[in-house]
Amino acid sequence: MPGKVPLVRRYVFSELLSIDRLLAGETLALLSSRRIQLYVAITPPVRRRAVEIVDGCRAAGVAVGVWPMIDDGRGRWASAWTGGVFADYTRELVAELDAADRRPDELLLDLEPPIALTRALLAVGRPDPHRPPPRAGARALRVLADELDRAGLAVTAAAHPWAVCGRSCRGWQRAMGTPVDGMPSRRVFAMAYTSLIEGYSRGLLRRRDAEAMLAAWTTGARAHLGPAAGVALGAVGVGALGDERCYRDPDELGRDVAIARAAGVDQLALFDLAGVLDRPPAAAWLDALCADGGVTVSPPRTVRAGAVLGTTAAAGRLFDRLLARRDRQSAALPKQ
Repeated sequence: MPGKVPLVRRYVFSELLSIDRLLAGETLALLSSRRIQLYVAITPPVRRRAVEIVDGCRAAGVAVGVWPMIDDGRGRWASAWTGGVFADYTRELVAELDAADRRPDELLLDLEPPIALTRALLAVGRPDPHRPPPRAGARALRVLADELDRAGLAVTAAAHPWAVCGRSCRGWQRAMGTPVDGMPSRRVFAMAYTSLIEGYSRGLLRRRDAEAMLAAWTTGARAHLGPAAGVALGAVGVGALGDERCYRDPDELGRDVAIARAAGVDQLALFDLAGVLDRPPAAAWLDALCADGGVTVSPPRTVRAGAVLGTTAAAGRLFDRLLARRDRQSAALPKQ
């Protein structure tokens, strides 16, 4: 079996692409020739092909990370709400790969609220701080990450920018059940998808506002995470939610790459591979992701972006105080 492929600084997520199309020679050649690392979603139906995925990527010279996902009915992503079930699923997946001597280069923990709650968050604009996620689930995820780290399997995380940028991130981590801090992560991607900012704001925020928010989030992620900071850019195609707004063209991706690099982050991921292949030429999208010719962009601040960033920061601080007070009240209750 070929040896491990050296890790790189450009990455692409593959969430919905069929495995046959993923493992096609022309698809892997696009990634290999640009030294792009792949993260492949391993849902329960895909799990039986996980060994084949690692084999195919290794044979093509593509570094590969597995991206565990449970079924939608149980929440899909890793969070405090799904912690126990998600940890068990991930341990079983890693054990199967280890038994076949097909350990991947990395394991990606996608830290998001359960998919049903994520849809509610997008509709309402905030989680309910009066219904905090269970602490046991957050502990289960941290224990899982510690186990994987001790076993020598590198862990990368992806999380909402609110959970990794700025002093308010602790409150957002707890409110959304996404315990980023304290995990032994090689890198953490802030999912700063400018096209989604435009789409889910329903016209309130425009492209220039989204660019200003990307710059602010990238700067915040670098300040909070240091050299582990990464940024996930997108979207090129829709994901599990099914209504994600996408980039208009590769030039928008190229500007986002330049903005992130200007803010000091060069570990960049793209969502996602299915969109790249479905909106040819695929090479144009991947070349925009890999651009490293020294071009950087520092977009101007905008009033709308500043208002949103200020509001979400204030909300994070409020959640932190409310949840801390709840903790004190719980600690004061007599033990049963």
